[in-house]
Amino acid sequence: MPSIVVLGIAIPALLYFTIMVTLGWATPVVGGKASMSFFSTTRPTIYLYESAATTAYFQRVGGSYETLVQPWRNYFDERKYSYTVLTTDLELAKLTTGVVVMPSALALSQSERQALAKFRKNGGSVLATWASGTRGTSGEWVGWGFLESLGASFVSNVPNDSTERNLILSGDSPLAHSLPAGKRIELIKTPELLLRLRGERSSGRLMNATREPGESGKQEGALLYSEATESGSRAVVFAFSENAWESRPLLMHSVIDDALKWLMHEAVAQRASWPKGKTAAQVVQMDVAEGFSNVASFIGPLRAVGVPATCYVLSAEAKLFPQLTTTLLRECEVGYLGDVNTTFKGATRQVQSKRFDTMKSELSAISQGKAALSGFRAPSEGYDNITEPLLHQVGIRHHSVGPERGDARLPLFAKLPEIEPIDDLVVLPRTQRNDNDVLALALPATQTAQILSDDFDESLRTGSLGWLSIQSKNFGASGVLSEAFPQYLAHVKKHSAQVWFATAGQVAEWWRDRDRFKLESVYTGKRLDVNVTIKGENNFDGASVVVMLPQKGFVPQVNGTKVGTPIPKVVVLDEFRVTLVFDGLKPGNYNYQITFSPK
Repeated sequence: MPSIVVLGIAIPALLYFTIMVTLGWATPVVGGKASMSFFSTTRPTIYLYESAATTAYFQRVGGSYETLVQPWRNYFDERKYSYTVLTTDLELAKLTTGVVVMPSALALSQSERQALAKFRKNGGSVLATWASGTRGTSGEWVGWGFLESLGASFVSNVPNDSTERNLILSGDSPLAHSLPAGKRIELIKTPELLLRLRGERSSGRLMNATREPGESGKQEGALLYSEATESGSRAVVFAFSENAWESRPLLMHSVIDDALKWLMHEAVAQRASWPKGKTAAQVVQMDVAEGFSNVASFIGPLRAVGVPATCYVLSAEAKLFPQLTTTLLRECEVGYLGDVNTTFKGATRQVQSKRFDTMKSELSAISQGKAALSGFRAPSEGYDNITEPLLHQVGIRHHSVGPERGDARLPLFAKLPEIEPIDDLVVLPRTQRNDNDVLALALPATQTAQILSDDFDESLRTGSLGWLSIQSKNFGASGVLSEAFPQYLAHVKKHSAQVWFATAGQVAEWWRDRDRFKLESVYTGKRLDVNVTIKGENNFDGASVVVMLPQKGFVPQVNGTKVGTPIPKVVVLDEFRVTLVFDGLKPGNYNYQITFSPK
């Protein structure tokens, strides 16, 4: 009987899928953000250009071009993509449309350059890696002109001893929408030095493992993309060779997926990370323990610029300041910092459980049982695998942790056993340098404010959750942080149209609610069909969908397939992306057809 039921479901589904393939669908691809898209079966041809001049150059210098080409063959085979291998300028000269992939094509002849220029003039697209085109037929140095024609300007090489060897991705962007914002991909040391490049747009750049925005790389990118206005030809440049990522290929394969879609002018719909069209989120938070009274000068400036404060309170200290604690409970979001300023890590289950009981009872006594706190942050960010299940048991909904918890800069679920996401504990990583990190630089207030602002800008650039954590003991009236704070807040206020300023609890509830929002899309080459499903029983507010445009500056027209379907507002992010912002959606299924036209 079970097998009959399965067949009864599978056969109609297979028939449906087969019919849809004939209409332009192909194998579905599920992205890292639980959005599903489909490739059209009529996608342009991919050409892998194994440059004969480059092969000869590597042979002359005792190297092997094969080591740089093979990763692409591995990628196409793993993805089961058909592609055509080209090796000569005569083959290039015959091309009119499609995408040419150039694996570190260091040496190019004049006729190869001319053939590629003609190809791009006809609207063809190019993906080039590393120092492609910097040498001539005989291996002589000819400069960076070829990469400049693709929209990438050389700045400098990155020494192999540099710590800035991590590719940090910008979320919801044309070349990195399948992976979460701030995702880190480590690039290994190779004979081919990483490059510092600048270009029109970037979906990722090189940083150190802690994602500190160093002065040298603020205006640079490592995943560059551009589009020629006249022909519509698109170009992508990777600032590194294939050797740098081949030892850990899976993440880069997702980046290549996105890059090829963009080069093929495929429109893509992506469930946005943040609500109501915002492109990043920011939490400003204080650990309120020693120097408890300093919290008053923390929440006042935040309130003045419309940024909500999140305060994690140590209950042993809160007992000494009951009136101020009552004010905090009324004027900002309050969470638990534990009972005493001692790490939870390494303590037994019994000890941790008792401490949770103590902190809850002590704060409940101050609020006379009126406050139901749902957030937690362990002192010194110290917790272990005992802590999270206990937090869930005592009714905590989210907790703040150190930056080492994940390789991305977004909230995540604790994934507790037998707990559904709607009830799971949300983990909120601290993503910016905290006050101790900044004070260790021993800078005056103006430069300290600039460091805080730079970290904020990095979160905005990557579409991440920004999380600034400050301790009350470091926020004295005459301290560097309190003096730098107004300048920092003046900077962040300028970006209120783009950034969602929220409390920890608001971010956690959004992330939990967002899991009910499912998205599927199909691009047929003429239109983008989008299916939105809202699960659960409650209305969903804040739904946003980022759409990668099939051509620069195109304007999307959104139509519902049924009368009465709520139509989203279209908000332009830049010339390559728009956001569809919904006022509110009831549980159910919604279908849309999106067409595109020039302005």
